Amino acid sequence: YSYQNRIAIFYYSNKNYEAAISHYKNAIQLAPTEEVLYENLGLAFEQNGNVDEALNTYKEALQLLPESESINNRAGELSYKKGEYDLAIDYIKKAISLNPNKAVYYDNLSLAYRGKADYPLAHEAIEKAIALDPQNAIYFNNSGLIYFYEQDYKKAIELYNNAITLDDKNDVYFDNLGLVYEKLEDYKTALSVYQRAVNISNRKETFYNLIGLMYYYQNIMPDAIIAYRKAIELNNSSPVYWSNLSLAYMNAANYTEAEKAMSQAVALNGSDEYKQRLDEIKKLSAEK
Repeated sequence: YSYQNRIAIFYYSNKNYEAAISHYKNAIQLAPTEEVLYENLGLAFEQNGNVDEALNTYKEALQLLPESESINNRAGELSYKKGEYDLAIDYIKKAISLNPNKAVYYDNLSLAYRGKADYPLAHEAIEKAIALDPQNAIYFNNSGLIYFYEQDYKKAIELYNNAITLDDKNDVYFDNLGLVYEKLEDYKTALSVYQRAVNISNRKETFYNLIGLMYYYQNIMPDAIIAYRKAIELNNSSPVYWSNLSLAYMNAANYTEAEKAMSQAVALNGSDEYKQRLDEIKKLSAEK
């Protein structure tokens, strides 16, 4: 089976998931109690976009290996992704009963409880994850998300800042922190958060767009326009960026540029909303 597994790993690493799946299945036929083969097969199904087959793989494995903590956890993760939160909780609790000292299991359990809006139990689970692995930034971020959903923005800010202190290279934490300040309508602070993020992010266009929005909300149109232009330089195929740029030009009373930008948005996404905005701009421009 090891030969079939090695061949499958080769195909998987080269993103030929169909071939990897075939060889993992061959390996399982030769070694039906090797749990790593089921994990690998499930991952190949996931990467190939077939979550149902991946989950079925884990369920089949658990018929033979009911005490596998890793497969119980993987089954729980996929059940969570499918929105089957109670089933996810059952699988993950089983994994925890087999190994109560693995932080990621409690994190996954917290996600499942959060999915069904059981925030007290979500808090309890994520706090256990943090206690077991207090240097892992993602657990503080996930704790912050629970407080965010509860609209406890002060506590969410504290947790997101803890995550950033531990890992200031993950732009998701800045994204989440900035969103809290947006909810509080503290656009100046949100702006400073997004400006930090743009320096470390591989999604610079996303953060330039957010920077533009923060300037827009503060009625600082020249800087909003500059930021939107930077976003468009990096990704000129987003109708949202063109639409935002158009709105900034409109608020600056530059209807010519507003019309050009909205025309680009309509060309990329001919929705009725964008077409209506373009007609309104043309009307304002004609009246001028």
